[in-house]
Amino acid sequence: MIKIRINDLGFFFILICIGIFVASNVEEPFRKMVRDLYIFSSDYKIMFTGKGFYFLNGYFIFEFALFAPLFLYMSNKLRGNQRLIYFLISMVLFFLTTFLICYYDSNLKVIECTACKDGILFINKNSIKYNFIFSVSLIISLIPVTIKKISASVAKK
Repeated sequence: MIKIRINDLGFFFILICIGIFVASNVEEPFRKMVRDLYIFSSDYKIMFTGKGFYFLNGYFIFEFALFAPLFLYMSNKLRGNQRLIYFLISMVLFFLTTFLICYYDSNLKVIECTACKDGILFINKNSIKYNFIFSVSLIISLIPVTIKKISASVAKK
């Protein structure tokens, strides 16, 4: 049985609010990082065109706002040092997954290109699936702490 106190709910609500605030300020740098990874990992054979207009994405904010409470819930039995280690592992996995997705997708786009000008593919800034990249990276970054939580609950029984 899960016991949740009012203080815990208030704490999670504050974390979600902080997550929403941070997500609204992190989306554009994440999008720029993804575009830079596409350019770098394709050996500068992809160039972006267009203005790239977008509004804050609800999925991005929702996923980012849930990451902090989920991570803390999954790591609530860990000591401070262990929590920090798992947080760092999660961040490394997040950026590694983002890089790998960008690497494979950018190279596939270049390989599939039939209308390239001098071997350079020009694509619109909004043609990349930023939400997919972000979602998969977040889910994979939660795997280590989820495994730890499951193994701790199994060992407890």
